[in-house]
Order: sequence, then structure tokens, then C-alpha cells
Amino acid sequence: MRSTLNNILNALECESGSILLYDQDADELSLVEIIGTDGSYGPGQRQEISRGIAGWVATNRQPLLIEDIDKDVRFAHVRNTSRSYKTNSLLSAPLLDNDRLIGVVNVSDKRSGDAFGTNDLEMLQALTETMTESIRNGMSYRKLSEKNLSLSEKVEEATRRLVNANFEVAHLQGFHDSILRSISLGLVTFDKALRVTFYNEAASETFGFTEDDVGRKSLLKLRIEPKGQQKWPEVLEACVSEGKATTLQQVPYKSPDEKELLLDVTCAPLSMHNCEFGGTLVVEDVGRALQIERRLAQAEQLATIGKLAASVAHELNNPLDGVLRFTNMALKHNNGNEKVADYLSECRIGLQRMSKIVRSLLDYSRTIGKGIEDHDVNELIASATRELRPLQIRNNITLKTNFGGNIPSARFSNFSEVFSNIIRNAYEAMPLGGDFVISTEMEDSNLMVRFEDTGKGISPETMNKIFEPFFTTKDTAQCTGLGLTICSDIVAKHGGSIQVESTKGQGTTFEVRVPL
Repeated sequence: MRSTLNNILNALECESGSILLYDQDADELSLVEIIGTDGSYGPGQRQEISRGIAGWVATNRQPLLIEDIDKDVRFAHVRNTSRSYKTNSLLSAPLLDNDRLIGVVNVSDKRSGDAFGTNDLEMLQALTETMTESIRNGMSYRKLSEKNLSLSEKVEEATRRLVNANFEVAHLQGFHDSILRSISLGLVTFDKALRVTFYNEAASETFGFTEDDVGRKSLLKLRIEPKGQQKWPEVLEACVSEGKATTLQQVPYKSPDEKELLLDVTCAPLSMHNCEFGGTLVVEDVGRALQIERRLAQAEQLATIGKLAASVAHELNNPLDGVLRFTNMALKHNNGNEKVADYLSECRIGLQRMSKIVRSLLDYSRTIGKGIEDHDVNELIASATRELRPLQIRNNITLKTNFGGNIPSARFSNFSEVFSNIIRNAYEAMPLGGDFVISTEMEDSNLMVRFEDTGKGISPETMNKIFEPFFTTKDTAQCTGLGLTICSDIVAKHGGSIQVESTKGQGTTFEVRVPL
């Protein structure tokens, strides 16, 4: 009883309350639990059913909301009793098993000092209904125990679990709205006309719902297009007309801002007290989950490659240096044999490429690199553009920079390499010319660097692989395929991320976000 009363007071944000049970033989109410009193009342005290606020509720079998007890002529005497109320507003509700009176629950002294309202009374009624269920289960348990002692252990355990479950439900009643709104899964309820009646934040992010949509917007307008499955309108109609639940897995959906998502959608019927029969939607953006799985797999791969890179690169570096040096010496002392010179030149080209790969592996494994130093981000980017200006001019690219003026210096390591790689890739994606815009700004405490080109763009198939080690769409003789992998690793070690958006044939945007 005390746990139940505590849960009720917490849900209603009150300081004081009591539970009285009805003794049918004596026609009296017996106080079994009380919290927040001045000590003048305690468990075991009894009162006639015809007396006081609890007596009125018990006699009339009705809940009671008193906004100001001083103004309610029915209970003017209560203010003068030894019970000291901090506020003038009270709630009281009967515990009823059908029409049979079990007891009364009283609540007073709202922590805010405000008067109770109808919403508070409705919540108390819901909690007392759950409490009545618990009491009924307890009575049933006692009767069963008396009839068959051999089953007492099992019945006791089952009842304990049920009572605990009921207590948990009672505790969560007061917080259900905030919980529903904050869960990561999208949740939508709708009426028989398929109009939205409730949505949480996750559903709003997915479907773009606003407050104006409640009671107005039809779910038929959602652009959910199951492939090879039941059509979306049929799913909704079957839910409200037949009470049929349906789960659609990995169905395409186009959001209001034209983003294509992959969703798991469960549509189930819903029947609530005093409400029309409707249904619920539970929505999960599985595209994010699949992306996270790919990133985890990539992270594992990168970790393995990083370990191998460090050891392999060191083992190969010295022998490669020696072979390249002797090849150069052989070319120098060839004595005019052109065929041998050609062979040796080809060997040198291959060795130089192998040496370049080894250096990239060493960079990737972080065994070679600059220490962390203070840098001006705008100056780092400007320096990278100056270094790559010959490529910019050769490809006839127009460069525009929008540098924010409120960006503090920050401690970076190897970030010039990040900027150089991304800028170089953008220039090489515009061999026939184009526009390239670099922007920097602060967003809260995050540095945002955006690179926007009008180049060839990246196909969806390639987009999933651009950060994988050794993946490249360029000539392998000129590129190791480790550039973006190293960039991603450097940014991640600074607690940041790289986001990429691209449309084939229209250009690509890289966005580097780093907390400062």
C-alpha cells in the first residue's frame, strides 16, 4: 500500500495522501496508509462512512475534486480538524470492484501549490483502477490459498509478479506521454477515418508532422510504397475495419523533403476507453541501422588494416628503399644498353608506386604524423587551396570561400591532409571546369567545414565504398585508395565525422564536423 501511495503521489506531484479500506461489517473506513501528515493521524484509525470527505466519496461512489475547501460548504468543518492541509485543493477517488466499494484514496498538497484540475482527477481515477485490480488479485490469491494450501507457493509467486507489474504500470501512468514522445521509434495513433491523433518526435522527424496535422492529416497521404507486399491503403483499411495487424519490412518511403528512407512499419488496431476504434503505427528507420552496421563492419576492417599496416609498412620500407637505390645505381652505370635501361626504368616506376603505398600505410597507421598543434582553420584551408592552385587553374575551376569570422584556433593534428585530400578530389571530379565553394562556420561548439563542387557526382553504389581502404575510381597507378580512409580516421580521432551528399552528374558536398 505504501509503495502504491508513493507512486500515486509521484505521478501527481503531491506531498500528502492516504488510503482507507472499507470494512463492510462495521460500515467504517479504516486508515491503512498515510504519507505527509503532521503525525496526528496514523494507520489503524477508523471513521464512520458518513463522515468527512472520504466518507462522502465512499457513500456516493464518485470521485471528488475540491479546488478550494474554504469555498465548499459541504466540507467547511474539515478545515478546522486536527489534520493540517498546506493547500486548499484536494482529490479523492473511490476504489470500486464493479459496484462493490473497496476503499478510498485521498491526495492533497500539490508541490507547485496550484489547485488540482480535471486532468489530475482523470489520472487519479486511472491509477485507482489499476490499484483496484491489484487489490482484487490479492483477494483472489487469499481465497485460492485457503482452498488449496499445496498451491500456495505458486500462487504467491504469480500474484507477486502481477502486483509488481501493476505497481510498475501505476508508476508509469503519470509519465507515459513524455516516454512515448522521447522513444527513438516513431509512434503514431490514428482514428477510424485514418486521421493522425498523436505522434511523437521520432515520427515527426520521419513524416514531417506538425501540430496542425493532429485530427486533420490522413495517413493515406504518406508516400509508403511496399514492393511486392500489400498496398498501403489496404493495410490501413484492414486495420480499422477488420482489426488486422500488419508488419511491412524495409519498405521505401519518400519524406516531405524528398529524402528516400527505408522503413519497418507495424500497423496495429487500437481500442481505448471512451475513444473511437483506430490504430497505431510503429515506425523504424532501418536505413540508419543498416548504415550503422556497415560503419561497424568498416571500423573492424580499418582496425585490422591499421595493425597490419604498421607492421607491413615498416618491414617493407627498408628493403624497398634499398632496391630502389640499387635500381637507380644500375641505371646510372648501364653503359648505354637501352633495353636494360627501359627494363630498369619500369622497375623504378613500380618501386616508386610501392614506396608511395608504404608511405600511405604509415600515415594511416599513425606511425608518421605531425603532433597536435594550434591552428587557424581558415588558414589551413587557404594554404591547401594555394598548394593545389595549379590543378585548379588547369581544370578551369572557379573557387569561392565563405570563411566564418568567429572560429577560434584549435588543436589539430594532420588536418591539412584532410582538407588537401577533399579539395584535390573535388578538383579532379571537375576536369572540364566548374564551381567549388568552401564554407566554414561555428554551430554551437562544433566546427563545420563544407566543400561543395559541381563535378561528376558519386553514384549510390560507389557512395557506400568511398571510405573503404584501397577503394578508388581513379587510375591505380596514380592513387592508392587510402586518401579518404585516412581523412575519416583523422577526423574520427578528433571526435568528429564526415558526411557526404551527392547526385550523379550534379556534384558532391562533403561536410566535416568537429567538436572544438
